[in-house]
Amino acid sequence: MKAMPQTQERRKIHPSHHSLSAGRTFLPAALGLLLLAACSACAHTILRENPGRLTPVITVMPGISIDTPGFVGALEPYFAGMRAGPDRTIELCVYGHSRGRELFLYSGDEQVPVQNIEESMNIAVLIRIRKSGKTEQVLFAEASAEGEERLLDNAARKIAAKLSDAGFGTGFTPRP
Repeated sequence: MKAMPQTQERRKIHPSHHSLSAGRTFLPAALGLLLLAACSACAHTILRENPGRLTPVITVMPGISIDTPGFVGALEPYFAGMRAGPDRTIELCVYGHSRGRELFLYSGDEQVPVQNIEESMNIAVLIRIRKSGKTEQVLFAEASAEGEERLLDNAARKIAAKLSDAGFGTGFTPRP
């Protein structure tokens, strides 16, 4: 009796499926690596250096318009009490920002100035923790608020919470 040749069933792989064993973690990891590479190519801002305390490097992606000095000011109270070993660094990369919706209100009264209201603003920040020059952990923080000052305060609070969860104590709890 002759052996029948075995046939293999060919499946068409749907574009949203891939054969990597990482499954659903592949896309976020790939996006994180892409953001890290892009952040490395951007201009950096550094909080005022202070020996003995953690000083993050802050990067804002091209095309994103935020108040960088305001962002640094919002972060400083959190980083003032943060400590880490001399071989650990933190990089913050602002990769997403939306001004949301701006409303201009005119009452019709010439004596009352036009009001400007900013709604649903948001910001997205990649947090890269490095040890001895190598990436140890990558975190993401997102915040939203009405108005840019409140948005930057919320972003600083979210970043501090993520870093606290990662083992960096801030020693400071600003207003909620």
